Amino acid sequence: MKRQFAKIKIAAENLSRSTKSDCKDSELETIERQVDRYRDTIEKIVRKLPALSGGGGNGSGSSEEQDKRTKKNSHYKIAQALDESAKELPKDMPLQKVLANCGELEKTMAECIIESELETETKVVRRLKNILDKEIQEISTLKRNVSRTLQEYTSLKRSHEAAIRLEEPAAKVNHIKSQQEECELKLEKERDAWAAQMLELIAKEDEIVSCIRDYVLNQRNYHERALQHVNASLARIQDTIQGTEKSRFGTSLKEHLTSTSREISYIVELCCCCLLEHGLEEEGLLRVGCASTKLRRMKHALEAQHVKTPLPLDYQDPHVIGSILKLYLRELPEPLLTYGLYKDFIRIAERHSEAERKTEIKAILSKLPKENYANLRYLTRFLSHVQQRSVHNKMSSQNLAIVMSPNMLWPRIDKSSNAPADYIGQVNSSSAANIIVELLISQWDYFFSGEVEFYLTLQRQKLFVEGKSKSNSSNENLDRNDSGKHTAQSKFYETGHYTVFDL
Repeated sequence: MKRQFAKIKIAAENLSRSTKSDCKDSELETIERQVDRYRDTIEKIVRKLPALSGGGGNGSGSSEEQDKRTKKNSHYKIAQALDESAKELPKDMPLQKVLANCGELEKTMAECIIESELETETKVVRRLKNILDKEIQEISTLKRNVSRTLQEYTSLKRSHEAAIRLEEPAAKVNHIKSQQEECELKLEKERDAWAAQMLELIAKEDEIVSCIRDYVLNQRNYHERALQHVNASLARIQDTIQGTEKSRFGTSLKEHLTSTSREISYIVELCCCCLLEHGLEEEGLLRVGCASTKLRRMKHALEAQHVKTPLPLDYQDPHVIGSILKLYLRELPEPLLTYGLYKDFIRIAERHSEAERKTEIKAILSKLPKENYANLRYLTRFLSHVQQRSVHNKMSSQNLAIVMSPNMLWPRIDKSSNAPADYIGQVNSSSAANIIVELLISQWDYFFSGEVEFYLTLQRQKLFVEGKSKSNSSNENLDRNDSGKHTAQSKFYETGHYTVFDL
């Protein structure tokens, strides 16, 4: 009877202990799952930053180590390629300056990246790895201790139950029971230590969050530094662009004149001076075209600044030069006589008397922007000289107006509109433009005052390559055939401009 009662008591105690143990195990499992999530998160962060975590044992890295890492960076390799390309170009080329500037920027970017990586390694990776290497390892060690003690406790528990079942002597049963109770106390302490260590880590969630915040702050600092360098580099590139002499086709007249500090467009001055030198008596000047290949060649040679004065023989054909002049005017984003005054100019053609037309044209000319006015005055003065040699070149003011007016005045075209083209209106406006340009050429002295100095930035003696014979110039034919005009021609050579009296 007593033995049965003892067995019942042991069973009750085991049940009570089992219930308590299950509750504790459930709590520990909950805590452990949360710790596992923290551990996985930290490991992922560190694993995703392999370059940062492998940069040296001291975190910040020595100067030599930092240089090595910088030179391995892709931006640094790009910088080397840009520098090599820049060294192969003349130093006065805008492209060379831009390549050198970009190479310096890429080197700076590489340095910023490595500095950011080292800073992140110190402020983020090292702290996270410290949690992995110390606290997570300590938790793992405590967990193994709990597992070993639990196995020991389970073994003693079974031995105790077997001793009772086999009706072992009371002394042996009590000894095993005593060992079991001591093991149970040990297990309890180790569980508490394990739980405390895990809860301590969980309590350090703010530290993990702080590491992530520091990483984001470091990224912000890196991008701010990088942006400052990029903006400075862009400013230098923009200065290079602004300081580059632009004789670009398709560039607005004002932009071209501002960027080159000129009053008259370079293309206009070059073409007019060259044609005044050896083109005034070329039959069909400005009317006769040239091969499209020659036109494209000279245009792009001027664009690339490959051709400068003195002009090589391949670029001295007056018909090519005349075509370049018309092409430049036609490719202006806005016509020389402007869109804003287009309707005013067209209405002038409706006036029946020439006097009324001249009066209104002169009034409208005063409304032109100063850049347009100066270049119009220069161009039409050149055309008036061409017209004065019409006996030889067959280009009267009317003929000149026909070929030049489409390049000096045209209506604004709305490319986004699907409306059909107004061909009748275009013909009427073209006819009106012819009338205006013809008056500007034939009555130049009425509309403009003073005299035009054609050679503003060019020198007559350096227009053509040495060895260019003046016998190839139509002006020389004039000198031989008309000794009276030879004096006027010579005066042009000496002063750079004609006067009405001389011509």
